[in-house]
Amino acid sequence: MCGRSDIPGQPSSTTLLTATTLLAFDAAYRRALAAAALWATLAVVAKPLGVVVWLLIGGTRPKALPWLIAFLGIALALPYAFADPHYISSQYAEFVRVLRYISPDMPKGESWSDFVAILTELDIPISHTAAYGVRAIAALITFAAVFWLTRGADYLTAVLLPAAVACSYMLLFNPRAESNTYILMAVPFGLLAAYMLRETSKVVAGRIVVVACVQER
Repeated sequence: MCGRSDIPGQPSSTTLLTATTLLAFDAAYRRALAAAALWATLAVVAKPLGVVVWLLIGGTRPKALPWLIAFLGIALALPYAFADPHYISSQYAEFVRVLRYISPDMPKGESWSDFVAILTELDIPISHTAAYGVRAIAALITFAAVFWLTRGADYLTAVLLPAAVACSYMLLFNPRAESNTYILMAVPFGLLAAYMLRETSKVVAGRIVVVACVQER
């Protein structure tokens, strides 16, 4: 799986994840199921968190499941042809560990990470079990929202809003969030604001999104 790039001018794995998320929902909107499955699988290749996009495409477009399974199977099997099988297997074990990781014991004052860091700053303790419960409930709400939105007829409702919701979930529930991870919010919400301002009459809402996107780090 792609790792983070710290080389100036080189794309980071988060940039690839953001792009593939948007392209996956765009293809699903156009009923290009093979393309949607390919982009969703590339999201997983870009970053383990991309499995969220893979599951959302599969859950909202069940007819894409054969493509999703086939592409993911190829993506997982291909590395075994070029590297030591034990090493690849260990990487996949790390992949699963990253997906299951939460950080309820993060020290106060650390760089902002997932939703647990917000509670830490407010001196609100939370157990591992409770943290997993919050993530599970948020996942169900996210899926329900994306499922409903993708049934919309217009591009704003069926593509940009689901992508923004998916990216919001991946940022808020990513315990390894770093400075460049915030592109997950900047790109989809920037496109969302531009679309509302140029293509719809939702000017006030578009301006609110623009203001919300402006922040100092």
